[in-house]
Amino acid sequence: RSDAAQLWELRRSHPLCAALANAISKESTGVKNVDILEEAQRVTIGLGGGQATFCKSGKDRTAMGVTLQQSRILGEGHGCGTSPQRILRDANTMRATGTRIEVANKNIGYYKYSFNPLQVSFMPEMYRPPPQTVQDFTTSMIKRDS
Repeated sequence: RSDAAQLWELRRSHPLCAALANAISKESTGVKNVDILEEAQRVTIGLGGGQATFCKSGKDRTAMGVTLQQSRILGEGHGCGTSPQRILRDANTMRATGTRIEVANKNIGYYKYSFNPLQVSFMPEMYRPPPQTVQDFTTSMIKRDS
């Protein structure tokens, strides 16, 4: 079957899947469509499933994904606000003061994620750490942990 036919079938298969199918249909080569991750998470949770998030070392990128997921669940499941600005504010609060920054400290000895400003500039907005938790360029190269 064609890609279009498969997307149409996904939209019809379950009401939760319509937004996921729309996000998939917007996918293009060379551009990361993080909406697919968000909608896949929403479908998984809506159907009573679980999710695991991993990056190469299981620290920094995982921290950005997990805190974003927690913020969305907080907003959608507990009525704390669902606007992108609110979700990002809550995620950044968790990133700066929550358990994930403690993991970074345990791994590298200080409260910074192993990203430098150049790397952060290429990250999707919702996955960027708060500025105060980003290493400077020199430190990120000298004290590289992954």
